[in-house]
Amino acid sequence: MLVDWVGGGTRYGLDGTVRPSSVYYAYKFDRAITSPDARFQVLYDALGTKAILLEHGKQLRELNRSYYHANVYEYPIAIFIVEGRHLLAHCPNEYNELEIEDVLTGELISKRSTKACDFFHSRLQTSSDSRFLLSAGWVWHPLDTIQIYAISDALRDPSILDGPGLNLKNKFGDADDLFEIHTAAFSGNDRLVLAGEQDNGTNAMVSVVDLTSMATISSATITEPAGTLMPVGDHVVCFYRHPRLVDLRSGLTVMAWPDLASGVQNSSIMRHHDAPPSIALDTQRRRFAVAGPDAITVIQLGNEG
Repeated sequence: MLVDWVGGGTRYGLDGTVRPSSVYYAYKFDRAITSPDARFQVLYDALGTKAILLEHGKQLRELNRSYYHANVYEYPIAIFIVEGRHLLAHCPNEYNELEIEDVLTGELISKRSTKACDFFHSRLQTSSDSRFLLSAGWVWHPLDTIQIYAISDALRDPSILDGPGLNLKNKFGDADDLFEIHTAAFSGNDRLVLAGEQDNGTNAMVSVVDLTSMATISSATITEPAGTLMPVGDHVVCFYRHPRLVDLRSGLTVMAWPDLASGVQNSSIMRHHDAPPSIALDTQRRRFAVAGPDAITVIQLGNEG
C-alpha cells in the first residue's frame, strides 16, 4: 500500500483501490519521509523552511530550518532508530549545523560548542542499520558533494558533526574518480553508491564504495546523469528523466522505462527546474512507484543481481 502523507494520509492499494483522507494541511508541503518502522512521519516544503512531525498521522510539533538559501536546495531531514530510540537529524538553526534530537521529546542530544564547516547539508539519509548518516549537499561554487558520519561516534562526540565526516579515500582527484558527487545512496549496510562527474564535467559515472575500508569497489561511465538513486544488488535504478536500471560494474543500462517521466533532479539544488513527480522507493522489496498526472505506476524488479 502507498500512503500519501502530504495528501493527509490518502491510501492507494496496489489493487487500484483508494481510501481518501479528510485531513488537509493548510500549507504547501510537498514531500514526506517516514521512520523505518512507519511510526513517525515528517512533511516538509522541499524549497522552504517549514516541516511538521507526525506520529501515526497525528501532529506532534512543527520543525524549521535556516532561511539561508532555503529556496534553492532541498530541506535536510531524516528519521532513524538507535537502540530503540527514534532520532531526528536536521538543521534547525544554521544551514551547516547538523543536529540530532529525540523524536518524541524534542531533546537535543547533539549539543556542542564547536563551529561547523561551511557545507550546505541536504538529502539526509541513514544506512538501514543506523550506522551511517549521509548528507548529499553542496559547497560554494556551487559544487555538489557529500559528507558521511558514523552515527555512534557522533552521538558520543557531537563535535564530529561539525567536521567533514569520514574520509572517503581516493574519491577525488585521480583520473578515474569523481570530482563532483551529485547523488548518493546506501546499498545495504556496507556499501555506498555515488553518481557524479569527473573534473572535465563531461563523463557521468557511478561508483561503489565499501564503507568499512572507504575504498572504491567499482567505477563505471554511464551515458547520462543518474538523478535519484535506488541501489538493488549489483544494479542501481537511476531516475533522471525516466527510470533506468544500470549495471554498476559496466555502467550499461539493462532496462528502462522511457514513458515514465521521473523528473530531472540531479542535485540538492533544484530551484532551476520543475519539481520531480512524487516517487516512492522500496529498496527492500525491490520496487518503486512514480506518480503521473492520471495514475501511479508501480514497478516490481526481479530478484537477480
